[in-house]
Formats: sequence, structure tokens, C-alpha cells
Amino acid sequence: MVGRPVYLVMEPQALVAEDLAGAITEVDPQAIVLRAGSADEAVRALAPHGTIAVAILHCGPDGIAATPLGQALAARGAALVFTGDAAEAAASEGVRILLRPFSDEAVAVLLAGMQGEKAGP
Repeated sequence: MVGRPVYLVMEPQALVAEDLAGAITEVDPQAIVLRAGSADEAVRALAPHGTIAVAILHCGPDGIAATPLGQALAARGAALVFTGDAAEAAASEGVRILLRPFSDEAVAVLLAGMQGEKAGP
């Protein structure tokens, strides 16, 4: 596992989670993609991992930082992306939202943009 980027997909719909995981591995074939249907499952999935590259979360951004999941992701340096109705309703400056319906290309563009942010000027 050392050196391979780890991603988290928290999505209650299994087919959507599978699509997201597939889109991530298309962009990053070395990726380890953790899948969880709920915040509790996500926290358990994160436990053995020290660093998380990106977390795509089916929830709104409001209040996530104060939750056990938000704290676990912050401790692991995860960049956050939100999706779903609550995320789209709460969209604001500086919050990454993956709009639905998404495509593999939209996921690729999003992840490429995030890599550019990490690289800096």
C-alpha cells in the first residue's frame, strides 16, 4: 500500500459508488479506492490508512468538519469533494462539488484540477 494514493467514495447507492471508483481508477490506475455507504462505514474503512488523497462524499459540506468522519479525513489530509442534493444546494465558493449526473470525464477533469492545485504556481 505504500506509495499508492488512497481515495474514499462515500455513496449510499452501490452502482454510483462503483461508477465513481471506476472513474478514479481510469485517471489513477494505482489508486486504492475505499467504498462506504455511510459515514460510519467510511470511518471504519479509513482506520488502517494514514493518508487519503481525495474523499468524494455524498453529503453537504455544512458541519462535516465537526463529525467523526470530517475529523478522520482532516487528520489524513484528504481533499474533499461533495456530491448529492445537499451538496448541490449548499454549493459555495471554495467547496468542490461534483454535479450529477456526472461522467467519467467530469471526474477526470475534477481530479486533474485538484492535482494542479496541489502543484501550486
